[in-house]
Amino acid sequence: MKLQFPASFSKDINKRDLIKNSAAFKVTGFRYDRIIQPGKPTAPLRKSTNLWAISMLRIFGFGVTIGLNLDRCNEALVSNSTVLVSPKKNLNTPLTNIVARMIREIDRGRDPYMREFKPYLDPQIRLQVEYGVVDKHWFNMAGSLVYLKEYGLHMMVSRLAYSPDGLRNNPKFSFAYTQLFDADWNEVNDMALIVPTNTNDGDRFFTVEGKNYTIAHYPSILPVPFYHDYNDPGMKYLGPEDARVILVQNEAGHEEPLIVYNLHHQKQILLDDDEDDYILKQMAFFRSMWTRKNELFDNRIYNRAKELQIKNTQREKTQKNWTPFVSEGARSDSGFDKHLFFVYRWSHLQVLKCDITSDTGKCGFTYTVQENLRVTSKIGPLRGGTPMVSLNSIIGAKFHHLLPEMIPEGREIWVGFARAHLWRCGCGNDFYRPNLVVLVKDTANGENSTDLYRLSYISSFTPLGVDAIPWDPLRPLDICKGTNAVIPNGISQWDAHSVRESAGNWAADDTLSLALSVSDCTVDVVHVQGVLNTLLNMRGRLLTLPPAGNPNRDVSREKG
Repeated sequence: MKLQFPASFSKDINKRDLIKNSAAFKVTGFRYDRIIQPGKPTAPLRKSTNLWAISMLRIFGFGVTIGLNLDRCNEALVSNSTVLVSPKKNLNTPLTNIVARMIREIDRGRDPYMREFKPYLDPQIRLQVEYGVVDKHWFNMAGSLVYLKEYGLHMMVSRLAYSPDGLRNNPKFSFAYTQLFDADWNEVNDMALIVPTNTNDGDRFFTVEGKNYTIAHYPSILPVPFYHDYNDPGMKYLGPEDARVILVQNEAGHEEPLIVYNLHHQKQILLDDDEDDYILKQMAFFRSMWTRKNELFDNRIYNRAKELQIKNTQREKTQKNWTPFVSEGARSDSGFDKHLFFVYRWSHLQVLKCDITSDTGKCGFTYTVQENLRVTSKIGPLRGGTPMVSLNSIIGAKFHHLLPEMIPEGREIWVGFARAHLWRCGCGNDFYRPNLVVLVKDTANGENSTDLYRLSYISSFTPLGVDAIPWDPLRPLDICKGTNAVIPNGISQWDAHSVRESAGNWAADDTLSLALSVSDCTVDVVHVQGVLNTLLNMRGRLLTLPPAGNPNRDVSREKG
């Protein structure tokens, strides 16, 4: 087993002696024979004219007045641009390897999560491996990615679904599967990371120079708790789904992955018997949004999962497709990420603010464009895709001195890819494609400070050079039957390599890495160049200020 410490770990500590003398390493049952140095920052990807493709971005802006003159729509509201897209790289691991690893964990007997699910899996999965039919019962899809700067590695969380009867649309349950990839997107197997943590009360925890650490192994199945009943063979669609991973900053100043997902669970509810004699209690199923810190605990394995609930509303039967993002402004106020924000609804924009540091998981609407809009109102065709990424932090990471010149005071900008779900439109019965979206918050300072959000830009379908495949890969001619889906799941890394003034405008050289899934069959990544450059020079300039030398610079906008 390889072992890697974070780049910030004390260089005065003899790591070999620490491994030899600390009980935390002994209880894992692994032998750590190699210490790996943190990976170097990912080098900028450069296009190859033979491989990178040009992809059109048709972006619609909201904020230019055209006086009801529809002839001016294209002139004022639409911008056509192009970006460069790399060939997609498939990140799917052979399912036989994943299942073989599960068998080894069952045989080791040290993983309580695997012990819990052993009755569902053993001996079936051994027979599946023996007869070479693992691919008929297991499915891996929907990988969401973040970049771990302290280790120089990408971390992915994907859905691992199990269907005993072999029907992909009828899984028994799902797991959250975590993997690591190096700068060249090769999977890193049998790796343990030393992870900073706020807790020190488990077998795998140790303290060095007053700082607490734990040991996390990859690849692994995250121990996400969910309701299941071995005696009820009809139960299905259980376990975490639509997992999205986002980096949050904890109280110690460390970035840590937070997983957001939805799952089915049971809650006791009150039921009126209609005769007004008494109130009955019965169990009911719900599908709700949850968060989980990516830490491994021996004796607190289930304590880090937290259900998110909207205050002052009844528990809805189904909650999903929330789009997470982190606010730099809120982080600055608290000193860390005390809250996680979500776009609850894109049409009739609504934004939730959720407490992720307490045990309550309470959320409240911090913005709604339409007062008294019911939580149960239709969500609309545009819904959750990737977590949103802060444009302020992308620019500020290397060009912090330019932020006051580029972004008005009090403004935060987030960019991501939502997914549009259209029914009986285009090729297929259910049609999913990515849409680039830009969310803006301006803070109106005064006696009562107010945060005002708006959806500033949205693109039409963005194919990004990715071809769809049939929902059933064995029927290649049925691509327009059933579901036709290309779904964005996460932005792992977005680097601004350069930002400069050029001919009175901003010019940027940037690359982002986008994880996506095709027809719920694949886990892929593509690299896109030019998104930041496009957004800095959009028609109408709804996001940023032009350079100081630009004669069109409006000084009145510089204070939001």
